[in-house]
Amino acid sequence: MVEMRIQYPFYGSIDTLAEFKILDTLVLDTLITHYRYGLNFLLIEDFEGVGIKLTPGDFNKANLVITHDSVYEGQGSGRVVFSSQPSDTIFLYESANAYPTNTVTTTFLELNYWNDVFLTVGVVIRTGSDKRPMPVITLKPATRWKKIYIELTDYLTGLPRDASYSIYFAAIRQSQSNFILLDNIKLIKG
Repeated sequence: MVEMRIQYPFYGSIDTLAEFKILDTLVLDTLITHYRYGLNFLLIEDFEGVGIKLTPGDFNKANLVITHDSVYEGQGSGRVVFSSQPSDTIFLYESANAYPTNTVTTTFLELNYWNDVFLTVGVVIRTGSDKRPMPVITLKPATRWKKIYIELTDYLTGLPRDASYSIYFAAIRQSQSNFILLDNIKLIKG
């Protein structure tokens, strides 16, 4: 099955003029992207402030702390610190806020990550007292920082009008040395 990648809809276009010459190399200056006007940033977590906008989930046995080592950008990143107890292997954190689903438009989650253990990213749907996690993607271990844009629109469309959702991150420790680094987490509605 072949899937087409869509262009990320939240960046504005970059226009530039260039003159091409046969058998010549054209070097472009650094191109800077920018967000389109009118977007709604529901969550921005860059691990630069005092607190963290993510909270432990029900079965969490790890800590998410701000680190100043292995930083992707800026002064801090989030580092998952697993417990040294053999039975404490679960990392489960979710956004501190729940967001309404009554006006679902194009919605993306952006993040930078570096992990040596499988990391699942998903949404927790809340309806009344019912909480239902829906995994969206599992990220394979990486050998360097990576960036991903995860479209959530299809997961949020068609939910009851009184429902809300939060974002979650989950992993199971495979060894004592496992690590997960997160940075620049953004939940954006168009």
